[in-house]
Amino acid sequence: MGSPLSQHDLVNLACKIEGHPDNTTPALLGGLVTAAMENGRVYSVSVPVAKNIRFGVFIPPFELKTEVARKALPNEYSREDAVYNLSRSSLMTAALFSGSLENLRVAVQDSIHQPYRKKFINGFNTVFRMTYELGSYGTYISGAGPSIIAIIDDKLENTFNKYALPHLESKGIRDWQFHVLSADGDGAKVLIE
Repeated sequence: MGSPLSQHDLVNLACKIEGHPDNTTPALLGGLVTAAMENGRVYSVSVPVAKNIRFGVFIPPFELKTEVARKALPNEYSREDAVYNLSRSSLMTAALFSGSLENLRVAVQDSIHQPYRKKFINGFNTVFRMTYELGSYGTYISGAGPSIIAIIDDKLENTFNKYALPHLESKGIRDWQFHVLSADGDGAKVLIE
């Protein structure tokens, strides 16, 4: 069909279909994306993730329905919790863009969703503790869960690949998957063979 829609049109269409610009916009644009909706339009910025950053993704052998994870959240938050999370999300963006890994341990801290959702993830505390023991700069629940992501330096990729799952298995946490990924700077592409 050629390119009947601009990238901006695709971003808006994808969000209209899926409903969440924080899911669809990064998939289309790649990189580190911040997105917001206003009057049915997606506003976004994409910047590259520092090249030395990798994401260790721990995928448990069970599903956590988004609806269940959402219902665990309170209806209201304190001003302190809102300010706490806003400051950390800003720090996270700057740290991932700049490669300031020393800031990530604070940037992943959360008072809005992780304290309420961790109870649904069997092995949560063990996985978190182990990632920090292996050198994670910051570990967090991916979205509503149940996957857990450890932000690591590229130099730790082999260490995590070698030791992460055996360590979990030694603690009785079995059948998890683990993958080390880098950020995709380009986003979705159409490949014609």
